[in-house]
Parts: sequence; structure tokens; C-alpha cells
Amino acid sequence: MRTYTGAIAVFTILLASLGLSAQTISISGTLIDAQTLAPVQGATATLVGKTLTTTTNAQGLFGFQNSTAAFKENAPRSFRADNITIRDGFLRIVNGSGFLKNAVVEFFDARGRCLFRETLKGADRGSQAYVLPSLAGSGAFFLRVNAGGTSIVRKLITIGGKNEVSLNFAVQNNGALAKTLAAAIDSIVISKSGYQTRTVTLSGYQAPLDSVRFFKTGASVWTEQILNGDGSINWTQYESVAAHAGDSAQRDYLLGPKYAYYHPQAESFPTLDLVGDADGWQGPNGRQPSLGVGAWRNWGNGWYCQAGQLLYAADDPNNAGVITAANGESFDYSVTNPPRDGYRVTSYDDPGYATTQGVWAKVYWQNYRGDVLYTFPVPPELSQPDWNAPKKPTAIAYPIGMGCGITEFVSFQNGLIGTFPVDVSAFQMDNRSIPWNYSVTGNVFPSVKLPAGKVPMALAETPGGEFVLAAVWDVTNHIGQVAVLAVNGRVRRSWLDGGAGGGYYNMMGTGSYMWGVPNWPSIKGLKLLGYIDLPIAAPTAIEAGTDIGWVHCGRENGVNTNQNVETLLDNQSERDTWYAGDQSIYPNYKVTAHAGYVMVASRSENKVVFVDLQPLLQYYRTMYFTTQARYDSTKNAGAAANQWPFTFDYRPAQKPVVASTIDVPSPTAVAAGLSAGNCAFFTCYYCSAVWGPWDRWRQSMNAFGGGYAYVATMDGRLLMYTVGGLNTEAAATPPALYKTITIGKNPTFITHGEGGVYKNDLWINCRGDKSIYALKSNGDQLYVLRDSRMQDPVMAENSFDQQINARYFVHVVDFTGKSVLTYTYHQDQTHDFSEPVKFGAASDPVPGHPFAYQQGEVP
Repeated sequence: MRTYTGAIAVFTILLASLGLSAQTISISGTLIDAQTLAPVQGATATLVGKTLTTTTNAQGLFGFQNSTAAFKENAPRSFRADNITIRDGFLRIVNGSGFLKNAVVEFFDARGRCLFRETLKGADRGSQAYVLPSLAGSGAFFLRVNAGGTSIVRKLITIGGKNEVSLNFAVQNNGALAKTLAAAIDSIVISKSGYQTRTVTLSGYQAPLDSVRFFKTGASVWTEQILNGDGSINWTQYESVAAHAGDSAQRDYLLGPKYAYYHPQAESFPTLDLVGDADGWQGPNGRQPSLGVGAWRNWGNGWYCQAGQLLYAADDPNNAGVITAANGESFDYSVTNPPRDGYRVTSYDDPGYATTQGVWAKVYWQNYRGDVLYTFPVPPELSQPDWNAPKKPTAIAYPIGMGCGITEFVSFQNGLIGTFPVDVSAFQMDNRSIPWNYSVTGNVFPSVKLPAGKVPMALAETPGGEFVLAAVWDVTNHIGQVAVLAVNGRVRRSWLDGGAGGGYYNMMGTGSYMWGVPNWPSIKGLKLLGYIDLPIAAPTAIEAGTDIGWVHCGRENGVNTNQNVETLLDNQSERDTWYAGDQSIYPNYKVTAHAGYVMVASRSENKVVFVDLQPLLQYYRTMYFTTQARYDSTKNAGAAANQWPFTFDYRPAQKPVVASTIDVPSPTAVAAGLSAGNCAFFTCYYCSAVWGPWDRWRQSMNAFGGGYAYVATMDGRLLMYTVGGLNTEAAATPPALYKTITIGKNPTFITHGEGGVYKNDLWINCRGDKSIYALKSNGDQLYVLRDSRMQDPVMAENSFDQQINARYFVHVVDFTGKSVLTYTYHQDQTHDFSEPVKFGAASDPVPGHPFAYQQGEVP
């Protein structure tokens, strides 16, 4: 349980009823309201005991522990009001009974090295204080007190370089602990009118009452289970959560408290109108393509689809927990088809061509539909020989700054991080007939397996797809880390372009591959570069941002400026062009990130860590774009540490560094700000007058782009921070709080940058209030989505239909409801949510509890 600052409630209970005459017990603890975290006054405590056997000189003093460490005695011994206090680098020993006279006090580190040794001197009774050696950083240390031939060993943990441990010994009767008070009391029951009764079970003679959370009658119970009562990490629970991170119970815990935790009395929710039919079809009657297996459709000029991986905690332990799902598909019909209900629109292909269109508003995966969808109940990637039977997914990553990223990454509890495309045609084309036939031969989709003991709990990708970043719980060394993986991807705009006459097939089959540069749509390899140690042990959220801003997928028509890039970079002038990265000359083509950062949050430890990516990004720029000798060394690629890309151990100068750590109460989700990049100036193809309506950017919000970062907190706030030098080539500066916005309770996910029509809008899923908040990048509220159909929303993903130009979707992942709910909305350049948000359809039931869904447009 987390310890919160609050008033101390002290209870005094007469023990006469337990056979201890004229003795009292003082029980001290912080009692807090679980909803408001405010102190609760006026509660009463009752001792529940066994038959008490006592002796005439039983003291009746009950000691309890109030510390940041867990203690265990090797050899209990009688004490009488003796205590040891360690705080801020000082050791104070009170020798009340005389037992500790001439005792030897020693400090050891985890390797058994003695850091400090003192012999207590002085009178039989009294107090001595000693200065401890510097114990900076987090780590395990041991205190041993040897008195009278009996050693007492206690483990303590330093946090932030400060030792804050207070230990009180209980008074025992000649060591006969089993015959006195501790053996008599089983538990302490604390009650207050209007709150659920709490029972605190005692362990030995210590009462863990430093923090007791009270829940109002009818409220659900939720605690931060990896914490001890004093706020320190319970390593047994820590290891258990990591070992079962893909199970439904642990995933439920990792997602934080549900609606009932904050709302003992249920609210009334609206029931939004249904758009189209119950199956999610919106369009002309008689034109719905069948959902049956192998069905074909009568389609015309337009199509639209987004696909991606849906992760869930499977009901069947043998189930993979990953579905490749698709959503949204539009249909163009000839002018002879009658228009219906306002769905007569102007085709983007011919301004004078009136068409009738329809669209599916449903997430599905069960059956094959059409030639443009990539849907599998069991993705073929999982059958690859080198994937070591991955089970129990933990996280998914998608580049927030890529217009239509094809490559996604999924991490698993066993340490595997694998590549999952949203359309396999970008990786292989076994059969181009219709319907397309996808199969896996050998190891088509790259993966990396982390060493045993390192569990990836959250995943992120840099905006251009250059690197994958995994937030790791190291259950062996009890530390948190960021694992950094380099991506060998096809350099953007390095293939024969379809719009330039190369054709779609050439676009999929040509191009140059390089490590650590913006890429699209496919990759050939992943390589683990190393780890960044964090000042936290239990990271729960991660995201990355860079100064490159928004980049498009590369399918823009126009001159192919990056073709044969490996050969081009043998020329110094070409390297100089890339190094300068002038987007006014080569918008989104010959450009790489100069600076950036990673945000890593630990909900249980109340910390957000900012990691500076500039050393890594600048190192790659130096190797590729400066001298011929450096560039030549990148041509020797391989798995060895001294082959490109080099590991951190081989070239430590490239390793990202922890720049800042800020205190944030229970941070649950993070988002790195995203600037508009070149797209703000309407100079690339997708931002031209023709395509602009589908790739809008809130121009008035440009000031709130890459210079800001967002942190959501469990109590229902969105904190905006300026990141300063972290996202520039200047020296990194600590983030500064800029603005606080009120949102819903327990926000579990922030989506932005891809999917929605406005790339710099924020969509925040708030599990604790069953609400999804839509905000502008400056924090202004646009809309709050609430609907009676939502049982337990844990993630919201945004997408839009660029073929109809009028329908946008929010896909809500419902953990308890075992489905994905799709809602439709409309925005334009002058009116936000100008039409009522409506319900599209629910997906088919998921065979488990879904917790993540991220998708991108198929090529």
C-alpha cells in the first residue's frame, strides 16, 4: 500500500478484556479516504485475539514498524524499549534496556562488503549517534547488530541517496513472545460509519498500520500491490506482477482502478444514437458486402481500411493473445446508384463525379473481407521458427509521427519483441491474386529476445520509426531500464514511386535499407543496442518524441529524392545535404532527427523520468553524414557488438542519458509533444490543396507542438510540461510545469499523432470515469465521449476515413466487456464535432480481456 501524508490517528485500547490488567496499547497509523486521499478522523479500532496467556510482568507495549524498508530478524531476542533510527545519513541508537551495550553495528552492501562498523560504547543506557557513509542511489544494504552473541540482521533500501528508516522493537517478556501480547492478537479491525470495515492482520509483533486506506461503503477495493505499507517496493509482488503481466488479473491491476472505485453510486450515462445498422454498415441498402468467409464485393473507385494488432489477456492460457484486426472500409459506387441519407459526396478522383458511398464502422478479424484487408484471428507472424512460442503480450508500439506506419511492434512477457505489419504485402507477396494469399516461410518478420529476467512492460517507437524503446522490469537486479533496439528499415522515399510511374509492385519491392533512420513501410532487422538504467524500478508507461516532427509515409507523388541512398551517400555533397536536413529544400525526404527524448513513468513510484536521446541521434548522423570513413564503417553490418549498428558497450558515447526525474503523484500515461514538421507549411504532397483536407493540422496550436510533453495522473489531471532543450540541439534542461487540466479519473492512455484528422489533438481514455476526453494540444477541451455501452474502457484509438472525408472513428477497447466499441464523429476546419457523436458497432467478442489496439492505414 502507498503511504500518504496525512494526520495521524492514534487509538488507545484498554486490554483488560484480554487479561492484561491496567495495560494499554497505542496504535499509530495514517488513515486515509481512498477516493479523496484525505485523512479520515474518528475511526475506532478493536483488537481481535486468541485466548491470552500472560505472566505477571508482561509489559503490554505493542511495537509497530513505520519505515521505507522490510525487516526480518534472524534471531529474535528480548528488548526493552531499544530502538535504532536511520535518517538522512545518521544512525541513532537508543540503548534503553542495556542489552545493546558494547554491541557491534555493521553495514554491508549486497555483495557482502562492510561499509561501516562501530562498537556501541557508554553507559548501560543512553543514546549514541553516528554518521553513515554515503549510500547514494537505490540499492540493498544490510544492518547487522551483534549483541551478546546474538546477531540481528535487517535489510534496508536507500532511495534517492537518503536513508529513511525507523525501527521500533517491541518489549517482550524474557523472550517468551509466544506467551504475550503478540501471540494473543490476530488482527486489528478499524471501522467508521459510511466506510467499509478494514481488518489489519498482524505479523509477529508488528502492526503494519503506517497507512490504511478506507473505502466508502459500496466502493471497490484497489491497492498498489507491488508496494509495502511504507511505500517501498515489495520485491516478491514485483516479480509476480512481471511474471504474469499478460494474465487478466495482473493486467487489470496494471491498468489501475475501475469506475466503481471512484463511483460507489453509479451515474446515469447517455445512450448514443446508432449510425447505420447494428452490424456497423452505413451506406446504401442492398450494397453491404457479406461478412461471410471468402465473400467478394462490388466495389468502385474508393476503398479505405486501417488494420493493426489487438492485444488481450486470453481466457485460454494456450491462446496467443494477439489478433490482427481491421476497421473501417468505404465503397464507391457508380453514379447510377441512387444516393441515400446524405451519403452522396464528391469523389476525390473527379470533382464532377457524384458517387454513393458506404462505410463499415466496426473492428473485425474473424473472416476475410475483400482484397485490401489484413485480418487474422491468429497472426501468421507467431508461427515463425525463431519466435520461441511467444505468449502473453504486454505492450504494442506504433510511431506517433508517421502518417501511415505499416510496421508495429508487440512485446511479450517472455522478453520477445516482434514485428507485426498492418499489411503483410509490405513484407512479402506470395500471391498477388485476389483474394491475396499470405503465408510465412522462414523468418520474415524480425524479432529480438531480451535476456531472461528482463520483462518489457511498456513499448514505444521514435516518431520516424528509427528505434524501438522497451520499458523493462529487471526482476533479477530489481531495477528499471529502457532497452533500445535499432530498426533496419526501408529509407523513406528510396523506392520506385507508384505515382512516378514505378507502379505499386515496384514500390513494395524496391528501396534502400538503413539502420536508425526514418523508414517506411517495411523493415528487415532489429538489433538490441543495450540498456539505460533508470532511477525507478517499475516503469509503467513510455513514449518518445524527436524534433523531426510529423513525417508522412513516403507515398507522396513527385521526385524520388532518396532512391539508391546507400550509393548516394558515398558522395560528400549528398552527406552534407542530409546532415543539414533542410526541409525547405527536401521536405520530409533527406532529413533525420537531431534531438529528442523518452518519457518513462512509474505509477507506483510517483516519478516521471526524461531520457535525452540526442547522444544516440547525433551519433547516427555523425556516422552516416560526415566523413567517408565513418560512413564506410556502417556498411559492415551484423550481429556482433563491433558491427553496425554498434552496441552501447562497444561505443558508449552514443548511449542516451537520464536527463531529469520529476515527482508526479501516480502518473498513469505519458505523451511526447508532436510538432507539425514540414506539413505545417503545405509543401509536401499530402498537404497540398488536393490532399490537405485529409491531413489537417491545427495551425493555431503549432505553438504547442514538440516543445511540450503531457503526463496524466490517476487523480484525474493532465499536466503539461515544457521540455526546453530536450527537444533541441541545445543542452537538456529540466521540464517545467506549464499548465494543469482537469480530466477524468485514472487516465490509462493518450493517443495522438496518428489516426485522427487533427494530428495534434489528444484523446485520453479515463478508465475511472468511463470517459474519453478529446483535447486540443493546448489543453482546451473539445468533447467528452460517454455512452452506456461502455463497461470498462481502457484505451481509445482514433482513425479517419480519407475516402469519404466526413467520417472519423474512435475505437474504445473495453476490458471487462471483451470487445472494441466504435464511435463515429465529424470535424471540419471551422466546426469541431459539428454532428452528434454516434455509436457504430461492437466488435465480435474477444476471447479474453482486450487492453490495447493500435492500427494504421494499409498501403
